[in-house]
Amino acid sequence: MDLERSSQEPSGRAGGELQSLSELILGVVLNAEKKDSWRWAPGSNGIFTTKDLSDMINLRILPTSDANCETLHNNLVPKKVEVFVWRAKKSRLPVLVKLDKRGVDRNSVRCPLCDDDVETVNHSLIHFSMFGAK
Repeated sequence: MDLERSSQEPSGRAGGELQSLSELILGVVLNAEKKDSWRWAPGSNGIFTTKDLSDMINLRILPTSDANCETLHNNLVPKKVEVFVWRAKKSRLPVLVKLDKRGVDRNSVRCPLCDDDVETVNHSLIHFSMFGAK
């Protein structure tokens, strides 16, 4: 069975994207004598390193102007502990109150260990006392 390709031009969104791509590569000249290579533009020498990426994230994405900077890494602390503390400071731990707000069906949002208060980040990490008086 001979399948023929449609010679119809793309229309709609695909047609617009094709036009944009065509305009973008219009001035590109390929040199057959030069070997292709990848270049990491943010790097000083064009070579990707995780240090360059980490520096770029710290400078451009993570706020570092605050004197109480919470985004810089500490090599003495395990990464999972660092991430846990960062998430706790940002109130992004999956405690029962947060899960309830996201629509996760729970019987109760009260702390399952002490039943004294609702389970929030502050309760779980600061106010919770296993040996508190009932």
